Amino acid sequence: MELMVDAFMASLQHPRMLFSSSSSTFSSSSSSFRARESISFPCTRCHPPYQKPNLLSLNPNPHCFSISSSPTPPVVTTTTGTTLPSSTAPVLKKRTRYRKQYPGEKEGIVQEMRFVAMRLRNDSGGGEEQGEGETGRDGGKTWQPSMEGFLKYLVDSKLVFETIERIVDESTDVAHVYFRKTGLERASSLSKDLEWFSQNHIFIPRPSNPGTAYATYLSNLAEKSVPSFLCHFYNIYFAHITGGQAIGKKVSSMLLEGREPEFYRWDSDAHELLKNVQQNLNNLGEDTFVIKPPKKSHLALRMFVLIAVMICGVYICSVCVKQIGNQNMPRVVKFELTEESCSSPGIPPSESSYVHYPKPTTYSREECACTPVRFFAILSMQRSGSGWFETLLNSHVNTSSNGEIFSVKERRSNMSSIVRTLDKVYNLDWYSSASKNECTAAVGFKWMLNQGLMANHEEIVKYFDERGVYAILLFRRNLLRRLVSQLANDHDRRTKQLNGKHRAHVHSEHEANVLAMYKPTINTTELMSSLLYANECVSNALDYFKSTRHIVLYYEDLISNRTKLVDVLEFLRLPQRRLVSRHVKIHKKPLSKQVENWDDISSALKGTEYESFLNVDYRL
Repeated sequence: MELMVDAFMASLQHPRMLFSSSSSTFSSSSSSFRARESISFPCTRCHPPYQKPNLLSLNPNPHCFSISSSPTPPVVTTTTGTTLPSSTAPVLKKRTRYRKQYPGEKEGIVQEMRFVAMRLRNDSGGGEEQGEGETGRDGGKTWQPSMEGFLKYLVDSKLVFETIERIVDESTDVAHVYFRKTGLERASSLSKDLEWFSQNHIFIPRPSNPGTAYATYLSNLAEKSVPSFLCHFYNIYFAHITGGQAIGKKVSSMLLEGREPEFYRWDSDAHELLKNVQQNLNNLGEDTFVIKPPKKSHLALRMFVLIAVMICGVYICSVCVKQIGNQNMPRVVKFELTEESCSSPGIPPSESSYVHYPKPTTYSREECACTPVRFFAILSMQRSGSGWFETLLNSHVNTSSNGEIFSVKERRSNMSSIVRTLDKVYNLDWYSSASKNECTAAVGFKWMLNQGLMANHEEIVKYFDERGVYAILLFRRNLLRRLVSQLANDHDRRTKQLNGKHRAHVHSEHEANVLAMYKPTINTTELMSSLLYANECVSNALDYFKSTRHIVLYYEDLISNRTKLVDVLEFLRLPQRRLVSRHVKIHKKPLSKQVENWDDISSALKGTEYESFLNVDYRL
């Protein structure tokens, strides 16, 4: 298996696995994508250059000529009716030739890649594929998987997929935007597989030298040549989807007793996801143009251009000297006033620290550059209605809330990582499905209390005060209902009741009814401590962030009184709009019908400060 991994990595590193057209089609010095700087797809095996047509072989008779017997197509020429002197050669007019398109070029970059790859495959081996029980071309036996080799393959694959996903997510190059969140990402699935092996007391090896070398090569390649990296990006996913599934089935049947690794499972049709990537690659390939240098340069033309450049240079220098000589202080002041032209006179001084004009590094806001933007953060706990509330905010045309960005541990590992992530979000450089094309007037995200918020609350409060961040604290009054929802969600994460997929939120009544059928059994011995801990977290959060500009909301109030959303829009200084959400509530019945051991829970909470949770409810 280790040999397969080495061979797989080596094939991806081999220069022949990249592709391009001939120098007459895509030139590395001239082709480029529109809306970005000049780039070109790399060349792996260039087509042979087109030969110039042979000249005509003239007969002694100046009125007649004959074509040479070369296989090159004939060149059509014309001669005048007047007999030319014997010392003068006839005027020949060479026919313009147009190159023939390469196989697959007409259908796009991906088909051209496929043709080159198949030709390389035929050149390297040719012949028909052999059956599973046949011997290889070298006379050896067919590959048989081993647990050690498969684990090495998973570890190296995880390193490679983490590398390409990190490059695409963190890159500021506009070409990478097309390939973020494609649905093909495999790093998280590989982490689950390796965790499963570890839980079964199977040793997980370190990445091998070929895997580490290839990951380093991809990182360096992404900085030097975006098209070359995108070639590797597509080939890696293509190879995994087409050939990797065969490996997965064989390993599953021979080593894992039928268990299918997460590495070979996707949330939707992998081939459809790959088609989307193919379309994006083709779209980028169509936006290229070629500038061909002239084949001949005449001395007279060169002299003319040189003289014209000299005259223009003298003229420009004279104009610049005059402008520099006439500069004075008022002009400098006028320039500084232009830089401050985005200030809105209608904003009171008390609001000035909460109004911002971000300048993203990944794109230009253009006509929206002077649209003021306010920063916000939704501070909440799991299963408190924050997901539903965020979809309501995102239905506003001027609001972008980017979800739980700190659910990734690396982003909250220390305060420096937290600040770096916050700056990226509030500078409008964070790309997500919630990013708006319209003029954004409010940008933020959702932050759970257990995602580094409470552990670093002092530094975060200081950051909120300095940057002018609005804090929206959203909690649930009935902590018992929250506990029931959390236990039901944990159960679905394990069982995946909806077509083998976990759904934290649903968009149809049928899906809601399926999830609501499960009735959790609550451990009464730990019930009081769980409610006390949740109540303490809410109290501490309200105390920590009371010095910031904040608003406190409760899920029950938003359900029963939609006018609370008007208060939220006024708090964020947003124009009033009707906010909508496609989320469907899952648990609608009284608590007594949603818990298996209701009598035990009722007995445990009677006479305590949480007894009201048993009876007080809200009407849906």
